[in-house]
Amino acid sequence: MADEVRALAQRTQESTAQIQTVISEIQNSTIQAVKAMETGTDLSSECVETASRAGEAIQRTQSLVNDITDRNHQIAAAVEEQAAVSQEMSANVQSISDVSKSNVGLAGESVAETSRLVDLLEEQRSLVSQFKNRKNAQVK
Repeated sequence: MADEVRALAQRTQESTAQIQTVISEIQNSTIQAVKAMETGTDLSSECVETASRAGEAIQRTQSLVNDITDRNHQIAAAVEEQAAVSQEMSANVQSISDVSKSNVGLAGESVAETSRLVDLLEEQRSLVSQFKNRKNAQVK
């Protein structure tokens, strides 16, 4: 019976040692799991912070894109206005050109009429001179 008690004590001691080993392994695994969770939590926090910064960068970029779009619309409106003014100026230049051509034609006609008047004046002067000569000849 003493052998059985000793054997039982021996097995109990071995079982206790095995249980201590298992408990130690569980504690080590738990410590490693806690460290892994802490690392995961830290990484998650960094990811959240990075995502937040990325979101802010995207918002700034969107704001800049909106500003550029607004400026493009303003430029397009200015270009359209300039095109309209350019067309109006072109029409005005064409109108001035047409009036100038008409004035050149009228000036040519005026020169011709002036020349005709000069000829008529010369003819009239000649007639007056003849008239004076006849009158002077009758007076003598």
